[in-house]
Amino acid sequence: MATQAGRLRPRHMTSLFERVPAVCTSPAVSMAVLKVNSDNGLDLIDQFVPFVAECLRAQTSPIVSLPQLKSAMETTFGIRMPQGALKTVLGRAADRGLVRRLNRTYEPTMRSSPNAT
Repeated sequence: MATQAGRLRPRHMTSLFERVPAVCTSPAVSMAVLKVNSDNGLDLIDQFVPFVAECLRAQTSPIVSLPQLKSAMETTFGIRMPQGALKTVLGRAADRGLVRRLNRTYEPTMRSSPNAT
């Protein structure tokens, strides 16, 4: 187990993006990461948390809106996701301490790589 912000998380989530470039616009690579996540037993929502975490980490503004994050997911990973589904994934990320909800915006709580210890 690895820790981040005092929380334990499975090792397979720690090293998820070690082999994926920071900006990976290839949908094929994104699908490969989703396949590995599925094989590691993550549910459908958990499979997208690392993608959202990377987009949050890469944001330059301290507050991120849902449309900004939706755009970042499309540009960075080639994943087009409805805002409702993205909001659900953000809820899971908030449960893990990766982001704080502020009304209709989100404040990332990490600025380093999601696989940093």
